[in-house]
Amino acid sequence: MSTSIETIHQELVDIKKDMAFIKHVLSEDFELSEKAKRAIRIARKTPEKKYIDLKNV
Repeated sequence: MSTSIETIHQELVDIKKDMAFIKHVLSEDFELSEKAKRAIRIARKTPEKKYIDLKNV
């Protein structure tokens, strides 16, 4: 199986577009919803001994 220069070029162009999109998404400022903030507050108050080990799931 041989890969042509054109195929490699197109794949690199596609990767470049994907990377630009990822950079754009990561550069945006996000704010958590109230539901997510509430879930985090509850999780922080929960003692670790109440959590279930993933090995037991």
